[in-house]
Amino acid sequence: MISVIPKVSVCVVTFNHERYIGKCLQSILEQHVDFEYEIIVGDDCSTDGTRNIVEEYANRYPDKINAIFRNKNAGAAQNYIDVHSKARGLYIAQIDGDDYMLPEKLKLQNQFLDNNKECALVTHQSVLVSEDGTTIGVRNKVRPDISNTEYLLKNYIFFVNSSVMYRKQIRDGSSWMHTRPVIDFTICIEDSIRGDIGFINSPLVAYRHNPNSLTKVKGNALYNLTNLSIEGFVRAKDLGVDGKLCDYAMLKYILKSTVFYARKGDVQGCKLFLKKYNKIAKIHYGIIFASTVVTRLPFFAEFLTCFFAYGRRT
Repeated sequence: MISVIPKVSVCVVTFNHERYIGKCLQSILEQHVDFEYEIIVGDDCSTDGTRNIVEEYANRYPDKINAIFRNKNAGAAQNYIDVHSKARGLYIAQIDGDDYMLPEKLKLQNQFLDNNKECALVTHQSVLVSEDGTTIGVRNKVRPDISNTEYLLKNYIFFVNSSVMYRKQIRDGSSWMHTRPVIDFTICIEDSIRGDIGFINSPLVAYRHNPNSLTKVKGNALYNLTNLSIEGFVRAKDLGVDGKLCDYAMLKYILKSTVFYARKGDVQGCKLFLKKYNKIAKIHYGIIFASTVVTRLPFFAEFLTCFFAYGRRT
């Protein structure tokens, strides 16, 4: 472990990333920076060769890498919490073990937070790569250099988890992660309440698209993730964000979820979240459609096409 207090802590969460973790760690070690940083790796009891690779790197760079190995799988959320709780840097960067950094990432994010004291966190665009490393394209479109909770609520998460760097002080003393379900959106809401969101309109991380991603989760497990995201809007309201804004953003998210499930041919999921929409809106969802999506006719038409096409199959 690095003996001095580092400027930046890089938190790596990994599970069964044997094919990718080496490239991830190497990309962090090759960052173009002039400040001290530490790397904290949490392996959540991988069943492949991930642990061996992490151990090899930790032995090679004992002053840089702090490796944490679990004897029992704790789950992604708990692994995230434990790894981040051990970070000592002024700024903390998150990266998943199957992604990797581009050389200027830490340098540019560090500079951004140094120069924009009002920002609690800074994110950026990402390059989308396939399992074999082939570049697919840039994943995130151009965004405002600085935005806030309102923008996040209206646009949902507009960056990947591996792009986030935040100020350690905004989570110091916070215990909510130990009492509420942890999901990316809720974390971002909590952070954005404490400061603005910076965005660098350049890709600084490679985000891995693979068949084990959350887009492949099905049934009740996927419904649960959608419900957890909905809880993020509720949490924003609890934290004092305008209630009408939270309700509007939440209903917009639920509508998009119904289209997502319709596209997948998941009639159960589509109907489930239509009912939730109806319950939250407190009036029939047909009336809500007329008032909230009349200016989004292509989206509305797509929803109707998907819903009725798949509805006929039941």
